[in-house]
Amino acid sequence: MRAFELAMTEKYDDAEVISPPAIELDNSSKRAKVFAALSDSTRVQIMQLLADSGELSGTSIAN
Repeated sequence: MRAFELAMTEKYDDAEVISPPAIELDNSSKRAKVFAALSDSTRVQIMQLLADSGELSGTSIAN
């Protein structure tokens, strides 16, 4: 089963029920760790600096 499948549709008494896409717990844990790492504003600033400037040394980032 793929991690993100199209939502499955079932019909009950003329009402349509759409179930959410399946999410693998392994991927959820990885995503949670990324969001936790980015919860610190300094880390977000460093990521933005690297995204804008490309590869930088630790000294360049600190200055």
